[in-house]
Amino acid sequence: MLGLLNKYALKCWDVFGLKGYARVDFRVDADGKPWVLEINANPCLSSEPDSWQQLQKKGILLMM
Repeated sequence: MLGLLNKYALKCWDVFGLKGYARVDFRVDADGKPWVLEINANPCLSSEPDSWQQLQKKGILLMM
């Protein structure tokens, strides 16, 4: 599966003419077929926790 996801990510890279770095998000369906969910050409790759994680650490739970 990892090899297939890598192949699809590189295909997205070529098709969309991405440069530098990017993130391709996938979902895999019940039959094991991967789907491209989002291509983010400017992803946050910070080692710092995101806002949701910071709120959870402080005991703040958001309901949706």
